[in-house]
Amino acid sequence: MSSTATPASDVSPAPDQASPEPEATREDVPVVTESPVDTPGEAQVATATAEPEEPTATTPDTAVATEPGVDPTPSPPAGIETDQEYDPAAANPSFEQVGSGFEQPVFVTHASDGSGIVYVLEKVGALRRLDGSLVLDIRSQVVQTGVFGYEHEQGMLGVAFHPEFATNGYVFVHYNDLNGNHVISRFTVGGSGVADTSSEYVLMEFHQPEVNFQGGMLEFGADGYLYIGTGTGGAAVELQFLAQDLGSLYGKILRIDVDGGDPYSIPAGNPFVGADGALNEIWAYGLRNPWRFS
Repeated sequence: MSSTATPASDVSPAPDQASPEPEATREDVPVVTESPVDTPGEAQVATATAEPEEPTATTPDTAVATEPGVDPTPSPPAGIETDQEYDPAAANPSFEQVGSGFEQPVFVTHASDGSGIVYVLEKVGALRRLDGSLVLDIRSQVVQTGVFGYEHEQGMLGVAFHPEFATNGYVFVHYNDLNGNHVISRFTVGGSGVADTSSEYVLMEFHQPEVNFQGGMLEFGADGYLYIGTGTGGAAVELQFLAQDLGSLYGKILRIDVDGGDPYSIPAGNPFVGADGALNEIWAYGLRNPWRFS
């Protein structure tokens, strides 16, 4: 998988996979490598043989193995002064319920207007403040799928407030319409604090092949551009290859300038601008289901 930088994100490696059984071997497996960016869509196939790994001796009831002379206890984070020994196991988190009564809440966020208002996105097609008051209600145009589950991933999936929300009232949403297809729209919140549904301005619409792997995230980066997460479109094997296809919207993070065109423009720094067969909106590719990112 190859991808460009994602917006202000920290990528953590996946946990180590379990070691194979002693003397276990694996047959030759194909390894696909990406071609250079100037020839998107092509790939070279090589064959690699995985060497069997030696079994690792373990000591019963030993949770952490360290090199000689290495203290297994981590140091406190930089900038924290303490006269006590740092013990991460001593953390004692507490929890407080701050809101309730929401219908299928899928995201909690705020605007950058300094108001401190917390917003809750409901998958059924509503955006509310933490006190339950409505900001946007488009339930009549969002597909309703009932309970959460593998086959019930559709609905209103993402929301992002414009960096200048305090002055323009723009809020952007990512939802599946009544046909299950994707819509990225902008609504305007008026002085009453409620968005006029007739103010909808559609930036992007595209088909959703199946009911899962929707993507759904929206977020404005520090650069002022809108980042959009799209999934591979479903569980079918052939759909997974679309994540590597630079001519497809699926399995990507897109980046657009919502202030520079009608309905948007392409930031000049997008990595595939001008590349043959590639969509200019693509910022990162090779992703399965960017449901959330930061």
